[in-house]
Amino acid sequence: MIASRAFASKGLRPASGELVPLAERAGLLELLRVAFVVAALVATVLVPSLTSATREAMIGISVVYLAVAAGPQFLTGRGNRALVAAMGGSLLLDGIYLMWLMSVTGGVTSPLFPLVYLDVVAVTLAASYRTGIKLALWHTLLFLLLYESISLHFVTAGGGLTTLAPSALRIVVTTRLTALWLATLVTAAFAAFAERELRAQKVDLQHLSDMDADLERSRTADQIAWSLLGRMRDVFGFVRGVVLVSPESELLLVSSFGEVADDPSHAVDDHVIQQVSSTREPVLVRALDATHDPRLSALLPDARNVVVVPLLGIGGSRLGVVALEWSTSAQLKTWIVDLVRQFASHAALRLQNVWLLDRVDTQLTEISGLRDEVLAQNETLEARVAEQTQELRETVAQLREVDEHRQRLLSHLVTAQEEERQRIAGDVHDDPVQRVVALNMRLQLLRRTITDPATRDELDKSLESVATCIRSMRQLLFELRPPVLDERGVGAAIEEYLTGRGIDLAWTVEDTVTTRSPSETRIVLYRIAQEALANVWKHAEATSISVRIFEERGGICVEIDDDGIGFGLETLRPTEPGHMGLSSMRERAELAGGTCEIHSLPGEGTSVRTWLPLPTVADDGSEAASDHIALAG
Repeated sequence: MIASRAFASKGLRPASGELVPLAERAGLLELLRVAFVVAALVATVLVPSLTSATREAMIGISVVYLAVAAGPQFLTGRGNRALVAAMGGSLLLDGIYLMWLMSVTGGVTSPLFPLVYLDVVAVTLAASYRTGIKLALWHTLLFLLLYESISLHFVTAGGGLTTLAPSALRIVVTTRLTALWLATLVTAAFAAFAERELRAQKVDLQHLSDMDADLERSRTADQIAWSLLGRMRDVFGFVRGVVLVSPESELLLVSSFGEVADDPSHAVDDHVIQQVSSTREPVLVRALDATHDPRLSALLPDARNVVVVPLLGIGGSRLGVVALEWSTSAQLKTWIVDLVRQFASHAALRLQNVWLLDRVDTQLTEISGLRDEVLAQNETLEARVAEQTQELRETVAQLREVDEHRQRLLSHLVTAQEEERQRIAGDVHDDPVQRVVALNMRLQLLRRTITDPATRDELDKSLESVATCIRSMRQLLFELRPPVLDERGVGAAIEEYLTGRGIDLAWTVEDTVTTRSPSETRIVLYRIAQEALANVWKHAEATSISVRIFEERGGICVEIDDDGIGFGLETLRPTEPGHMGLSSMRERAELAGGTCEIHSLPGEGTSVRTWLPLPTVADDGSEAASDHIALAG
């Protein structure tokens, strides 16, 4: 192999022990010995002619053998020299154990002789062909020693098998030894070939590692391409090669070796190059066609057995191709193509890194220039920012002043409305209510003096009407100015409103507010809630109402939900006389610096959510409008 010859000349051939770790070999041999012991235990059952003493001896000696043969496992990690010596001793012990098993189960005709084949083949494959041949010699020596011992009657073959004639025994011995050596030589040849392949591929991997070191020292695309082509020539024996790369779409010739002509055109992409770029797989070409591949044909005149390998970056990005001509006297093997692809992959990644570094350097230079420009503009911007900041401060101060005026206007407006309502409530209470109450009392006295049933029935109806009028007037007084609003808050006022209305549906009021709010905030929240509840009572056809009052985002929120018929935007009701209406509810909330959101769909009920901010406390201890109110203005 070319790779093996190239590296053998440089002293880079790996040692035998480097191909398979010794610890792994020791583990495989230990499994083989377990198989020997299992076979011996099976023989104690399947060979009926064995005596009880022989069976006990086989079991006891097998256990001792397995314990002693496990010694190399305890030397793992203490150095290869001690482990190799222990493994060699255990192989000798394997041969002695197997010959002893055959001596007690039939001698040279023992049915356990195939274990010798298994031992030699397994050791040859796991260790090396040299070790397998040595082990075959050891088994041959022990087998002949067993045969001579039985022939001279030094050892009596166990197992109770029929004694064969000396000529027949010699035939058995010759046949078994011949089969043993045939198996040994065939396995050794296979192992030697496999070991040779492994050594060659390990050397190629060493070359790949060396090329990575060269690539790390390369700083330009030319150096990277030359390092790659040099490895292709020295490792695999390619006779000519070119590297076409570019960070953009147009491929450029950056390096070559061998008899290569000048590049005819930078803009031509041959058919084989397009195929490699699209499939991202190497392509083998027996001969380049000048019609379909004009560029490569011009670069590599009369080329034969050409392999074209893609140079792919991270994510499969196309960086270029490598075209290599193989010598016509040797066959190009598949594993060589795979290794070439790995070499090209490493070179492509380094090439991409170099381009990225160049791009980063360029961008850093541009960034440095931009930074200087930014620093030059900072002085101008700082002056402009200072001016705009001062203007913004003045604007904020004006907005705060406007908001304070609006807040005072709202306070005056709410106070005036409530004072008017309170005056009207007082006038109604002092005059009409008192007169109706007096009328009720006189009708009751009159009823006591009348005995006519018909007249008494008419008076009862009049008394009921007067009582209803009194309740309506008292409810009107409550709606004009509920005293509980100032005493216990919005939640208690809504509960009393619902109770006094006598609304025939289920309702709940949940009030979790603990902060004392200003009178104006309580009044606005109550009036909006009062209008929303009146709309539910008159139009929603609901069966239940849920009212929640809670603190949120530095303010107080009132949510009113019903399960009524709902409505759409196209059916919004106009404001009725004496009522705020939906738009007025929003306007009143926005005037107080808050929001009023109404959500409804036909058949899905209605939800009214009102939020008003609470005033913050200024540094001087006075109440100041919150940020929400200021922004609303």
